[in-house]
Amino acid sequence: PAPGSGAEQELRRAAVAAALADDGLSSALPVHWRPRPDDPEYESGLPTAVSPEATVTMCLCILANAASLGHARAVVDAGGFQVAVGLLWEEQPVLQLYAAAAVQNALSDPDVSSDVRVADYYARARAGQRLAVLSRSEAAPDVAEMAAGAIANEAGAPGALAIAAVVRLQ
Repeated sequence: PAPGSGAEQELRRAAVAAALADDGLSSALPVHWRPRPDDPEYESGLPTAVSPEATVTMCLCILANAASLGHARAVVDAGGFQVAVGLLWEEQPVLQLYAAAAVQNALSDPDVSSDVRVADYYARARAGQRLAVLSRSEAAPDVAEMAAGAIANEAGAPGALAIAAVVRLQ
């Protein structure tokens, strides 16, 4: 399928659902969860429940939580890490927040942080540089905190150290 097409998005959704199901999580969660529009907790700067930003925000939140609950490998294998890294460049602070949280939580897992393929993707995508910019955000301190956490998790990661050594040798 063409990049960004509906078919590609459906394949990614199916892959995420399958990986979550394989890890014992509900594969229906990303599809069926909808915040109540009248819930005051969601009126504090989050996108509306029917907007595309709300859907992306909720998916990023699920990826971040799944990664923090011991399912980081499933998130990475389903392509969720790559999606989160790509969304670090979004302008909306709520998307930056959950993208940085997903990256931070995935990199806190020893299996993921020692994976040189993850480290290579992180380096080639220039995620560290983008996270450094986000970590200095005065307008969004929660984004800055998550970005700083992701940077800290990546800094001592065995995979990142291996990629850095290869780059120095080249």
